[in-house]
Amino acid sequence: MSTSEKIVLLRRRSFGEVVGDSFAFIRLNLAVILKVHLLISLPIIIVTAALFVLLFRDHFSLIRTLSSGVFVDSVAFRDDMSNFAVARLFSMFAMMPVSINTFLILDRYSKSETGVVAFEEVTALAWRKYLPLMISKLIMAPIIFFSGMFLILPGIAFFTLFMCVEMLIIQHNYGIFKAISRSSSIMSRFFWTPFLFNLVFLGVYLLFVALMQLPVVVLEQATNLTTEMIDPDSFWSIAAMSLRTFNTILGYVTYTIPTVAMGVLYFSLREKASQASIMERIRNIGLEKNTKNEFSLGDEQY
Repeated sequence: MSTSEKIVLLRRRSFGEVVGDSFAFIRLNLAVILKVHLLISLPIIIVTAALFVLLFRDHFSLIRTLSSGVFVDSVAFRDDMSNFAVARLFSMFAMMPVSINTFLILDRYSKSETGVVAFEEVTALAWRKYLPLMISKLIMAPIIFFSGMFLILPGIAFFTLFMCVEMLIIQHNYGIFKAISRSSSIMSRFFWTPFLFNLVFLGVYLLFVALMQLPVVVLEQATNLTTEMIDPDSFWSIAAMSLRTFNTILGYVTYTIPTVAMGVLYFSLREKASQASIMERIRNIGLEKNTKNEFSLGDEQY
């Protein structure tokens, strides 16, 4: 990858530019993204599933969750609200490592002069930042989960208020509670545009996940029409189960897309708020100034 291909993350963007740069970022970093999710995110998801099996033995079935899709929309699960809630909770926990690792890649990319991110750079940063990032996720998750479980908009509202937390911890070494407090303060001032962006990003993601399940539904319906009795051990039943499981795992991994969009939006918002890139250009032309390059709001820096 040449230097000319590197995306300048720290600049103001329209909605279309956020979308375009998000997909450009994924295209340029696809190899390291897949490697990080395969070797780091997926093992953590497997460990999470094992813990859920132990902790929620009567309410959680990994096989049934995988066969029902990322957001568990089956009628059987909706009939039992405890099973439905636990499965939804697992989906949230399963997407946490995908989100964290994607933010780590975004940070490494923003600090790379060539636009090349090495897997070893991401793992080195993960050793230092993964624990506080995961703890912050665990603190924010119940708020987002319970506010968005039945009414989606309140969940997205809290999701928007906490949008800067990960990058503040990664890039500015903020403590967990300080990052949550500062993110809420920032996003309350710049709320509506990011809220609408997140509504679109997450809506498109959910639509994409739902569309991935269509081939499975078609295959299951075809199987039901051609056989009088459903045989779970038949070739077509196993094929449908395998395809749905693959699509579910892929659904977790493709949470990378809205996460990248949120990261690009973060840098755009940071440039809008602090004009950090202008300060960088001033320093580059030789003006000596000891100004801390941090995300600021008017005359307030942090």
